Amino acid sequence: MNTTYENLGPINAVVGEPDTYVWSGKISKSVRTAHDDKLSKRIDSALNPSNLDKYYKQCNRNARTRCIDGRPLAGFTDENGNINPDMLEQDLGPQVPGGTPMTALARRIVGFEGTLDAAKLTDDISETMTAVNRIGFMFGGHIDTANENITNKTGCGAIDNMPAILQKITTPNQALIIKKLTMNLLDEDFQMSMFREVLGGLILIQGHKDSYFEQNRLGNYKYIGKVMDELHKSSSDSDPVARLAGGHNEVALVINTVANTTFDRDSFSASTNNEIQIFGHDFWQSKELAGLLYSDKKQANEFLTIRTMFVIATAMALTDGSIDLIIRGK
Repeated sequence: MNTTYENLGPINAVVGEPDTYVWSGKISKSVRTAHDDKLSKRIDSALNPSNLDKYYKQCNRNARTRCIDGRPLAGFTDENGNINPDMLEQDLGPQVPGGTPMTALARRIVGFEGTLDAAKLTDDISETMTAVNRIGFMFGGHIDTANENITNKTGCGAIDNMPAILQKITTPNQALIIKKLTMNLLDEDFQMSMFREVLGGLILIQGHKDSYFEQNRLGNYKYIGKVMDELHKSSSDSDPVARLAGGHNEVALVINTVANTTFDRDSFSASTNNEIQIFGHDFWQSKELAGLLYSDKKQANEFLTIRTMFVIATAMALTDGSIDLIIRGK
């Protein structure tokens, strides 16, 4: 299969907006390379299309979905960097931003009518898992070794920062940037009227965030402690929650449009001794899932639009915008 890789450069340069208020995360390519002259060359080598393509494998729809997180599974390698053979042949599910919770929020918005007064994210998660399992997809989530014993964190940046990610989408100047990148990624599927419509729904969620995300008097969001419990309760997978290890060393976001393929993040990370990682998003899965969940083309496009907006806003919340944006196609 002939695949193409288009590296658009730093994601903040793609939209011409380097503002640190917009790109407020700590994950940075530029900071790391500024302190290590040789790291840039190692990154260029790792992101070379011929090297990247070695790590794209057949996607198994019956395997749990994975987050776009670039960190490896705990135990994938030993202390000497040797790969655990029992984990090497694992089935790879598609990578999606924020996994189950963000998909649930997207479904809440699609075709929304009525009130949000009694809406809860945890209820939407249960309903979403039922709907998605019915069409043959398997949901998953992850924790990490650094946060697994902390009450108000899962270790998944997209899940733990959902309110902040939503705020970025609904803040006017940042919404303009998200619109531009969404337009570029969706191409002919982008419709301005639809973007405005789903943005209006997300603004409505933002107005009810305290009750929807179940924020307590201390400012903590109760949904965070419930997310993994809901996964274990609702999933037919015996182990729907992965455990990731190590710090974040992502240097790129790769948007994968090639159907039925996904990135072997564990092997890629191990090949660089976890020094170089990438965020991987299987864009094709969002399009396919939208069509399976919604027979109505307008609703399917709304779902795809929201998921794309989430990817961009997640990058805004977790990185400083200096990571590369790469489009994988054919």
